[in-house]
Amino acid sequence: MMLPKDKKLCSATLPPDVLRNLPENVLDDILIRVPLRDAVRTSILSKKWRYNWCRLPELTLDQTLWDSTNQSIPFVTRFTDIIYHLLVLHVGPITKFILSDIANLGNYSKIDNLVLFLSRNVVPSPEAGQHYFTKYFESFPTLEHLHLDYHSLQFLAAGSGDIEAKLSSPLNYLKCLCLSYICLDELAELSPALCLIRCSPYLQDIQIKIEYVALNKLRFPVPDDVVNEIPSSFSDVTLNHLRSVKFEGITGKKTEMELVKLLLAKSPMLVRMLIQPDIENGSAETRLKVLTEITKFPRASPKAEVDYNSGV
Repeated sequence: MMLPKDKKLCSATLPPDVLRNLPENVLDDILIRVPLRDAVRTSILSKKWRYNWCRLPELTLDQTLWDSTNQSIPFVTRFTDIIYHLLVLHVGPITKFILSDIANLGNYSKIDNLVLFLSRNVVPSPEAGQHYFTKYFESFPTLEHLHLDYHSLQFLAAGSGDIEAKLSSPLNYLKCLCLSYICLDELAELSPALCLIRCSPYLQDIQIKIEYVALNKLRFPVPDDVVNEIPSSFSDVTLNHLRSVKFEGITGKKTEMELVKLLLAKSPMLVRMLIQPDIENGSAETRLKVLTEITKFPRASPKAEVDYNSGV
C-alpha cells in the first residue's frame, strides 16, 4: 500500500528518534506533568530517557505510587525500597515534596534505619534533645512547597515531643506549608508543626486542616504547661513574609487558639487569615465564643483581616 505524498515527506523528514532528541527542558516539562510512577517508567523509552526522571524537582509520594507496587510485599518493605531508590538516584534540587498515605507504616521503630539514611547525616541520640525530624529536611534545602498529613508528621517526628525543637538548618526557600488532618492536641503532631513554622522564615502561605480527636482518644495529649510555652518558643521568630493563613476545623481548643494568636502576633505582613470552624464537633455558642476571643487577639499587621465563618 502506497503512502500519500505528504505522509511520505513527513516520514522522510522526521528524525529517527524524536523522543531521544527532545531538549532537556522539554523532557522535564513532560515528566513533571505525569505521576511519579509513570515518570520512572519512561526510562525504558531510550538510553537518553533512562535517568531523566532522576532530576525531577517535584516529588509526590502518595497512594497512586504505593498502588503501583507489588501488593503481596509488606507495605513497609515497599515504602523503604521506593524511598531508597529515589534518594540514591535523584540529583539536583527538590523544590516540592509531598508525602502522604503512609498509615500502613505501623511501628516506626521498624524504619528507623530508613530515616537515618534519609537524613544523610549522623543523627544525634535522643538523649541529646534532637531527633530524626530535625535532620531530615537537610536532604531538601530548596523546598518551596511542602504538604504533609498527620501520618507523615508522626513518622518524621518519630515520637519527639520537644515543642522548642529547631531544624539543623532553616528552610529558607519554603513558601507554602500545608498540614492536613493533624491534631494539635497530639504532642507528636504539634511539635513538628511548630518546628516547621519556626524554621521557615520565608513562608508566605500556611494551610492547616485540623482533625478532631476526643480527649480520651489522644495517645500523647499536650500538657497545659507545654501549651503555655508555645509563645516563648517563638520569642526570637518573626514571620516577615507570611501573607495568608487558613485554618479548617477549629473547635476552640487551647492549642488551636494559641497557634492562631501566635500567627497573628508574629506576622507583620499578614493580609488574611481564614478560619473555618468544625461545625460537627462544636455548638453555635462555642463558635461565637471562639469568634469573640479571636477578635481580641493583637495583630502585628494593620492590614490583617480575620475571616471567621461561624456558621451561625
